[in-house]
Amino acid sequence: MDKVMIIGTFEFLGFHFTKKLLEEGVEVLGIHHQMSDEASYLIEEKRLQIGRNANFEEKSIDALTRNTDDYEVVMVDYYDFFMRGYEDSLFHDENYQWLMKNSDKIVFLLPLSLRNDPFKENRVKLEKYISLLRSDKDVQEFLLPTIFGPWQTDVFLFQQALTKKKDEWNLSAREWTADALYVEDMVRKVLKLVDDDKERYLLRNDQINGWEECANYLNIKDVPVRDVRSDGEGIEVVVPLETSIETGIKNQQKLVHFQ
Repeated sequence: MDKVMIIGTFEFLGFHFTKKLLEEGVEVLGIHHQMSDEASYLIEEKRLQIGRNANFEEKSIDALTRNTDDYEVVMVDYYDFFMRGYEDSLFHDENYQWLMKNSDKIVFLLPLSLRNDPFKENRVKLEKYISLLRSDKDVQEFLLPTIFGPWQTDVFLFQQALTKKKDEWNLSAREWTADALYVEDMVRKVLKLVDDDKERYLLRNDQINGWEECANYLNIKDVPVRDVRSDGEGIEVVVPLETSIETGIKNQQKLVHFQ
């Protein structure tokens, strides 16, 4: 890949993909979608880390000119839109509609929790949309468990355990509690798979339950076990634990003072 467009470039996952691609010399056009609950100082801190890179350009979705021919891949961080409850904006904004209909290859980063019963309506809507896109373009889906690491947002219980008192913790129904991956390990694996021709991948930790391991390290106890479903078509990919749970959580904790 030489040129990539990332929708959600300053989201948790989108930012890590942006950084990694820039490190590899890829040109990145980052599309920033302003959400009402965002803290502007967090966005500015991320801009400072990547904004001076000559291969990075940032635009809002409204400022995007209708020409995507130069971009080999459009990566959509649906994962973070979903975790924060903004996923419908990807369907209702006509600029996103146009962009995805006129892109040759689209990569969706998706949460595994979409497969749980409470989110059946969300899942069916997304599946219909992706099915329509697949009629004339290349679409890949990467189904991800909980992802942790630097810049994780406080909708996740791990970040809350690092920043809030225990009586303020709130486990979101949108968080996948059956597994977890460190963000940089996940990014490396996904980028290796983007060039493959398979349509759907399910990523998992090579540990039995990465989420439980993280929770134990953070002394998170008595979390109710929810029924989680991982059935469905897709190629299961084991992500090697290149970053230990301890190191990953410590890396996340280093940035807590920014958030």
